[in-house]
Amino acid sequence: MTRTRTLALLTAGLSCAAPLAVAPSTAAAAPPAVRLVPVLTVDTVGAEIVAFDSATKRTFVTQADPATLRVYDARGRLVRAMPFAAYGSELTSVDARDGVVVAVVKAAVAGQPGTLVVLDARTLAVLRSATVGAGPDAVTITPDGRRAVVADEGEPVGGYCAGGVDPEGSVSVVDLATGTSRQARFGGVPLPAGVRVYGPGATPAQDLEPEYVSVSPDSRTAVVTLQENNALALVDLATARVTGVVAAGYQDHSRVALDPSDRDGTAGALATYPGLRGMRQPDQVAAFSAGGQLYAVEAGEGDAREYDCFDEQTRVGGTGPLARLRTTTAPPTAGATYAYGSRSFAIRDSRGRVVFDSGDQLERLTLAEFPELFNASEGSAPDSRSDDKGPEPEGLTVGQAYGRTYAFIGLERGPGAVVVADVTEPRATTVVDLARVEGDVAPEGLEFVPAAASPTGVPLVIVANEVSGTTTAYELRRG
Repeated sequence: MTRTRTLALLTAGLSCAAPLAVAPSTAAAAPPAVRLVPVLTVDTVGAEIVAFDSATKRTFVTQADPATLRVYDARGRLVRAMPFAAYGSELTSVDARDGVVVAVVKAAVAGQPGTLVVLDARTLAVLRSATVGAGPDAVTITPDGRRAVVADEGEPVGGYCAGGVDPEGSVSVVDLATGTSRQARFGGVPLPAGVRVYGPGATPAQDLEPEYVSVSPDSRTAVVTLQENNALALVDLATARVTGVVAAGYQDHSRVALDPSDRDGTAGALATYPGLRGMRQPDQVAAFSAGGQLYAVEAGEGDAREYDCFDEQTRVGGTGPLARLRTTTAPPTAGATYAYGSRSFAIRDSRGRVVFDSGDQLERLTLAEFPELFNASEGSAPDSRSDDKGPEPEGLTVGQAYGRTYAFIGLERGPGAVVVADVTEPRATTVVDLARVEGDVAPEGLEFVPAAASPTGVPLVIVANEVSGTTTAYELRRG
């Protein structure tokens, strides 16, 4: 059964607790009401990341293992399932633009350089390939179509045990016309306070692990998340050089409520707790412009390092309401308890300052609309993930429609819903819709398709759901 719920005046009466948000001007015209309406769901087998090519109206969906790129036409019919095993062990990401498709594959030998493959979107012929850094995890094509930018995570091989290997993280910048690849590296880059460098025996260059990458509208700058390090980096694409690293900061749970327990017998027992902070640890990020300025919206999923010979996770312990909450044994500073993720989405300006944070809205909204799925894992009871990152905002994308700019955020846990936020005025961001399709579980990759490129003439949001292996196309409709 297909189900979607539209929320009217979502933020009315909710405790956002986002002091960095600025209220919209009362003189401003009300933005148009929009809602997500599902129009097509396809079983895409192990779906993770999705890309849409406007030139061919084809959708490309990654399947990690076995490494396969699945290609669909505008009606959701499978065109081809392309094996990528010849290029490595795991297909991790894909992007498409103007008839060109790029996909990245991890090396067959863990820790070795990965490969970027460039395809013709129509013929599906391989045009060229390029070597990128170790453990490529995300790829995007710059808005001008000239380059592909890859987040090379460089995770340790063999954990942190003796004899293991910890390759350096990097950001690869590939010229799509020639296949020339350059790596932006982190050695010698100054790190501000709050950036976590804590892998046993790791240098900063080894410890910094790029997770996701987005590019500014002018194609000059890449914004890169360093999730486990609770940081973001900026990369100049002309020189392939890291120009700065910004500490992501924390959610202050003395002001922003959360439900921290999976065993308190009450789903949605949201409260504030002095001395508790949530490391933002953003996963996906999307750069956009507003008022001539660069901003980035991020999903504060959170993530822990959990390896052989090093696992940073613990629980608060004791008998209080925080007893079950997962926290880190490698706190950034003493004197506070640090949990994983912010349970929110946030917007930063070009200087890295948070200008908006959704606070506790995501937990409150999912509780109000889908109480039976609140903070739940697939097949489990509500509240089962309250002790561990809550709704887990992870995937996101940004697009323009109806004269406004919208962010679309996928919640990996709980209802597996997609949140729509109007970010036209970043400091006055408002959540305007929450939608889901029953049977879709764990949205991972999201793609926005503007009306001019859409097969239906209506803006689309395409969502790849990792656990259910389904991909759903929503129309973004007015009213």
